Amino acid sequence: MKDFSATVTPEEELPSTLEQISRMANKTFVKITQIKPVREDKLPVLKTESGIYYKIPILIDAQCNYHDLVNS
Repeated sequence: MKDFSATVTPEEELPSTLEQISRMANKTFVKITQIKPVREDKLPVLKTESGIYYKIPILIDAQCNYHDLVNS
């Protein structure tokens, strides 16, 4: 099994990840109206000695024009 622990963000760092997404959107003229993790849909994807890693979907509502989206 491939070791994903080096590339998977721990759940504690999720707020920082959401902030990074928001900053990237602001740089590309994409207006995020809502961004939130859907924790009730989280699925375990990896168990290691350091813990269990989960896939947590992120719901994003955003507005932009077509050209800003495809040029991002």
